[in-house]
Amino acid sequence: MNVAYPLTILSDLHVGHPASYLTDPEALAPLLRDTATVVFNGDTVEMLWVGNRDRAQEQLEAISQTCLSRGIRPVFLNGNHDPVVSSANYLDLCDGAVLVTHGDILFHEVAPWSWEARVVGPEHTRLLKEMDEQARTDLHERLVAAKRASLRLEMHEPRRAGRGFGGLALALWEAWPPWRALKVLYCWAKAPGLAAGLARQFRPRARVVIIGHTHYAGVWQRSGRVVINTGSFLPFSGRSLVRVEPNRVEVWSVVPHEKEWRPGHVLWSEEVRPLEKALT
Repeated sequence: MNVAYPLTILSDLHVGHPASYLTDPEALAPLLRDTATVVFNGDTVEMLWVGNRDRAQEQLEAISQTCLSRGIRPVFLNGNHDPVVSSANYLDLCDGAVLVTHGDILFHEVAPWSWEARVVGPEHTRLLKEMDEQARTDLHERLVAAKRASLRLEMHEPRRAGRGFGGLALALWEAWPPWRALKVLYCWAKAPGLAAGLARQFRPRARVVIIGHTHYAGVWQRSGRVVINTGSFLPFSGRSLVRVEPNRVEVWSVVPHEKEWRPGHVLWSEEVRPLEKALT
């Protein structure tokens, strides 16, 4: 996919989730300044939660209009909560030096800490068994399998915290039973290494891997690569954005200001080249 630079990457807005901080896409306006393309890296809207399915397409169009009205191109990548918003599951940027994908492919159960893992895991196993060897080594096909596994939840009615309880209900939901918190911490610790391994297997030239999914914002060095997680717009989660030029990547904090979200300060910045060039 051809995209124009400068480019901004956000993820995990979870518009439509009862606890999402983002109810009006216009609140993102300060984050969109001085950019030509905005990439929404998965879980932009809630499509699998039954309480929001009927409104998800309207919310997606509102986000698109917020960008288009400013002359900015919106690009949506599929996540596990919105697995069919786009035909794209990943982007290769900066001549292959940067890989952008939601991150749900990192875990076989997609979200091992979730109640829905018991549904998604077996479905993902079934889909992988149906693939031939060539498909299993293709990034696009593997990402499609992960998204199809998440779609299995459309036939499943997950329990969800109600809107009236907001962040408190979300905290109780995420923390019980106690093993769920331990599983979350385990996945937080594993995700950067798994993301670096994903690049090593499918995009060996990628110096930087940009994900979301786990809601744990940060920048890590793993196996000669930089892994960036942009966090989420849900409570108890940090959030950041990534700005990409043809040969530079910057990570900025995202901070609230009145009813808007604004760029804070630079957390990490580096010129990037594909690994095979950087190592010569």
